[in-house]
Amino acid sequence: MIGGAGTKVPIPPIDPAQERWGLNNLTAGPGGSKAFEGCTRWFDVHHKEHIVTRRHANMWGAYQRFTIPVYLCERHADLPTSQAYPLAEVQEMFKGTRLFSSSLDYMLAAAMLWGFTEIELYRFRMGNPSYRHQVSSGRWWLDQCFKRGVTVKHLSASRLAHDIKAHPPNPEAHHLMYGFETTDRARLYRSR
Repeated sequence: MIGGAGTKVPIPPIDPAQERWGLNNLTAGPGGSKAFEGCTRWFDVHHKEHIVTRRHANMWGAYQRFTIPVYLCERHADLPTSQAYPLAEVQEMFKGTRLFSSSLDYMLAAAMLWGFTEIELYRFRMGNPSYRHQVSSGRWWLDQCFKRGVTVKHLSASRLAHDIKAHPPNPEAHHLMYGFETTDRARLYRSR
């Protein structure tokens, strides 16, 4: 799984038999297309209106040229490889959790749902203050991986690599699921 945090360290070689997952509008950034060459799945768990109106409005057109599955909140006829993210199945597997504060949360949950046993994370630094709300939920999902015997390796420095059991999340009813219900970070779970 490849995130968007900048780094001078090149993306490590990936065995062609391994999957490579990208997310959101990252191909639109500097060097983005090259950094995400060879991706086998793409995650942009947002509604179409959000994708076409955010600052990289060309992503919907880019997705229309993708030949790999693109996981969104729902399938769209004008995006042939679009797939609805399996939210109901994930929630069933994880006892109805609504703890989704980032795209990484959805990616980790899907990997477990689909039976992956090894995950490598690259460029998910989460050191920027605007992303700190995602760290606690990300650690919760990493703990779910650990409990299910899924090996997770951090291939670049990340705040996620600290103790995953420290300060477990306690989301409340007013916290909404990122992407499906809101993109307003103030309405998401925030660690205390």
